[in-house]
Amino acid sequence: MEISIWEEYRDKIHFPSIKKEYKTKVLVIGGGICGILCAYELKKRNIDYILVEKNYIGSGISKNTTAIISFIHDFSYYEMIKKLGLKKTKDYIELCKNAMKDYEKLSHLYDFDYEKKDLFIYSMNKDKIINEKRALESLDVEIKFANNLEIDDDYIEAIKISNQAIINPLKLIDSLAKELNIFEHSEVTKIENNKAICNGYNIFFSQVIIATNYPLVNKKGFYFMKLRQKRSYVVTINKKINQLYINIDDNGLYYRPYKEYTLVGGNDRLTNKDCENSFYNKMKKKYKDEEIIVYWSNQDCISLDQLPYIGRFSNTHDNWYVATGFNLYGFTWAMTSSKMLIDMIEGKQKENHYLLSPSRSIFHRKLLSSLVITIISLINIKTNRCSHMGCALKHNKIDGTYECPCHGSRFDMNGKVLDGPAQKNIKIK
Repeated sequence: MEISIWEEYRDKIHFPSIKKEYKTKVLVIGGGICGILCAYELKKRNIDYILVEKNYIGSGISKNTTAIISFIHDFSYYEMIKKLGLKKTKDYIELCKNAMKDYEKLSHLYDFDYEKKDLFIYSMNKDKIINEKRALESLDVEIKFANNLEIDDDYIEAIKISNQAIINPLKLIDSLAKELNIFEHSEVTKIENNKAICNGYNIFFSQVIIATNYPLVNKKGFYFMKLRQKRSYVVTINKKINQLYINIDDNGLYYRPYKEYTLVGGNDRLTNKDCENSFYNKMKKKYKDEEIIVYWSNQDCISLDQLPYIGRFSNTHDNWYVATGFNLYGFTWAMTSSKMLIDMIEGKQKENHYLLSPSRSIFHRKLLSSLVITIISLINIKTNRCSHMGCALKHNKIDGTYECPCHGSRFDMNGKVLDGPAQKNIKIK
C-alpha cells in the first residue's frame, strides 16, 4: 500500500461538509496547499470566503510531495535562458525567491519543520554542470563547485546552491487549516457564472479560485489541450543525510532528508509514456542493506512551456481564477498563487502576470504531440475508456492501474478514480 512519510506523522483534524446553501464573496475549490494558502491570505485580508474539498484537506497531490522549497526546478536554467532570454528568466527566479521568503516568514508563526538546506546539483556530464553554473551566476545566484557528496551516486562534477529549504507539507496544511473556514467531503460537480453546485447545494460567489491541481472545469479555457501530467515515485529509506541532492542526468535521482530518513525520488514519466520498471524494486536493489520505510507516487500537471498557469481562468470569465501546471514544484507556485490571485481579487493587480498568464499562446511544439496522442486514443477500439473525454485507457501492470494517455486520469483495478481530471468511476471490462 502506498503511503507517504508525512501521513505517518499526521494527527489529522476534521471539518464539516456542505449541507445547505451558502453565499460568499470568494469560493476556493481544493484543499491542497494552494487552496489552503489562498484561504489563509483571504482571511489575513478580511475577505469573506469558504474553502471546499471533495475529500479531506491535504488528501491529494500535497500529501505526496517531497516538499522542497527552492528555485531549482525540474529543468535547466541554461536552457531556459536560451528559450526565454535573461530578463524573463530573472523574473521567473525572482518569483520563486519571493515565495521562499514567504515560507520563511510563515515558519516564524507556525511549526512545520522548516529547515534551510544546501542543495547540490551533480552530473556525469561536466559540461552540463559548467553550463548550469554559468547560467545561475548570470541570474545572480551564488554558486560553488563541490565534492564529497553524502549520496552514493556516481558523478564527475557538482555545484552547491545555499539557502534552499524543506518542510513537512501536511504539518503546514494542518497548522494553517485550524484557523480557516473549511468544508471537507464537499464535492463541486458544476460551476456556472456565479454559482457552484456542491453536494447538491448551491454556493453563490462573486469570485472563485479553482485550485484542484487539474482544473475542475477544463473544456472552458482549453486546459485539456494546455496541460499534460507527469508521475514521479518516492521511497523513504532508513538512512540519514543532511542536505539536498539532484542528479540532472537522464533518469537521475533526487534526495532530501527528513528526521533520520532519506527520501529518494525518481522514475519521472509523462502519463502518456509506459511505466517500464518498478521504482520500488529498483530502490530495493540499490539499497539492499537499508530498510525501505514507505513508498509512494505522485502526479503533477505540466504546462506545454513548463511555466505555471496562474491568473484569470479565461478571457470570458473575469471572476474565475486558476492555479495549475506547477511542474513538480507545487509548494513554490502555491505560495506565488496565493499572493497573486488575492491581489487580483482585491484589484491591486489588474492583469495576469505576463509569464504566468493562463491566456498566453498554446501554440507550442508539444501541443502537436499531445493532439496526436489524443486522436489515437479516441479512435482506439479498447473498451475500457476514461470517463473524462472518452480516451482508451492503458493498463499499467507495474502500478496495477488503468491510465489515460490523453490527460492523465488514473483508475484502480476496480475502476475507481485515483487521479483526475476524470471525476466519475468506470466499470472495468
